[in-house]
Amino acid sequence: LENLFIALRYDLDIGAKASTLNTIGSTYTQTGQYEQAVEYYLQSIRLYEELGDQRRLGIAFNNLGNVFNKLEVVDSAISYLDRAASIKRSVGDEKGTARTLNNLGLVYLDLNELDKASNALEESLSIKHRLKDSLGIANTLNLLARINLINGDLERAKNNLAEAHQILVKTNAQYVLRENLKRQTEYYSKKKDGLGRSPGSAG
Repeated sequence: LENLFIALRYDLDIGAKASTLNTIGSTYTQTGQYEQAVEYYLQSIRLYEELGDQRRLGIAFNNLGNVFNKLEVVDSAISYLDRAASIKRSVGDEKGTARTLNNLGLVYLDLNELDKASNALEESLSIKHRLKDSLGIANTLNLLARINLINGDLERAKNNLAEAHQILVKTNAQYVLRENLKRQTEYYSKKKDGLGRSPGSAG
């Protein structure tokens, strides 16, 4: 971090300065210093806007949205993640769009706004299928299964978890696999207790 602050003292061009500010924001994010991260992300965003660098602006908006979510300032989190997704779509950054939509889905899931969460995650999943991003597909299927379980849609939860598990057993993604197994345990518990919706019922 000290070296990054030293770099700012030099006569950097706008792009290099914006990149350095964004990296400082990321470093503060990683160390849990979220207020400081917001400050530096906002500085980098102003420079990216001045440059008209849409691709990097989309990344910075995504970073800022995630930090606001950590700070539980959810309106700002949603606003910046929405803007990030829009920009990433416009510049053809499909991988980045899928990642941002996943982040947005998580925010809505935490707010229990399940329809909005599902819409964001389904769009993310569609892109990941197109990109053949296996691990990303499994991660998003786990999240969709969480929504299914909350809604009592056990059959869809079972299918999403099974598809994700089939991918995960071939990888070393232990965290995502643990999440999958946790949701499977929840599925079997709800099934045993008869908490699923009956077929054709409204949800």
